[in-house]
Amino acid sequence: MKIISSTALLQVFVFLLMITLWIYFISYSYRRNFAAPWGFSILILEIVMSGYGLPIFKDHFVVFFLDLVFVISLIAVILDINSIQNQIITGSLLNILQFTGIGIIAGLMLVIIFIVLDIPNSFEIPPQYTWIAFFSIGVQAAITEELLFRGYFLSDLIRYGFNITFALIFQAMVFAILHLSVYPDNLLAIFVVFLVGLISGLLTLKSKSLIPAFTLHIVFNILTVVWWMTTR
Repeated sequence: MKIISSTALLQVFVFLLMITLWIYFISYSYRRNFAAPWGFSILILEIVMSGYGLPIFKDHFVVFFLDLVFVISLIAVILDINSIQNQIITGSLLNILQFTGIGIIAGLMLVIIFIVLDIPNSFEIPPQYTWIAFFSIGVQAAITEELLFRGYFLSDLIRYGFNITFALIFQAMVFAILHLSVYPDNLLAIFVVFLVGLISGLLTLKSKSLIPAFTLHIVFNILTVVWWMTTR
């Protein structure tokens, strides 16, 4: 009989916890006449449909993967689901630029931690597909995760009555745990991912914009891909 790993059990627990939160948010919305948590519903969809999308092949190799949840997230922005556009464009330009600079520095420091710890990757990227990997991993994944975790999850936790400090830490923990499939049995890597989520959340709250978090995450992902491709 196949034994379920502790990692899988933890991810199942987190999924059940998110479903419980989703039900609570819906109930809270109904009682307080809030808008339904459609954005959080997209986050639940990402957890359920992680890895689903449109693979594009060349020579029997997947050179690009258009993630379904990425497309849905962009549609949510266009439709301004739960006023997500306000989280992208609010705040003064100077304030956004200042925190974007902090995001770039934070992204660089987190990559340096990755390099010092020599954290291995769980996939290989042929050099001829470098630029596609930059967009697929560096931009597509970063934007999707920031929209869902900092744009919807963090803001919903605060909107539905959770303490700001708890909301910051909790969303970063869930974000890190859901990356266990990318970095199996590597607690150091998961801790760094936790820091990405924590700092991105802090920058989002301080700047009142998702742009600094986008920047941090994109810098972190792209430079991590560059390091993997140049050292493996």
